[in-house]
Amino acid sequence: MVYRGTIRNGQVVLEESARLPEGAHVRVEIENSHLEDLPTSDMTELLKIAGTLDSGRRDGSVNHDRYISGVTRAESAE
Repeated sequence: MVYRGTIRNGQVVLEESARLPEGAHVRVEIENSHLEDLPTSDMTELLKIAGTLDSGRRDGSVNHDRYISGVTRAESAE
């Protein structure tokens, strides 16, 4: 189940329809549109691992639309 909310005065404020039981365990995930709002120290930590994984793909700039949408080479030829 996903509820949306915002941070106000340092606290998570959920949308009005959210009714969670007292003591419920939750996970807070920052949406991509707000990554630029992270404190500089947090962004620095993220940048330390940026580019450290290798997918093995060497044609990402040519085929990025296929990779993002999940369309296979055979499907894109149709």
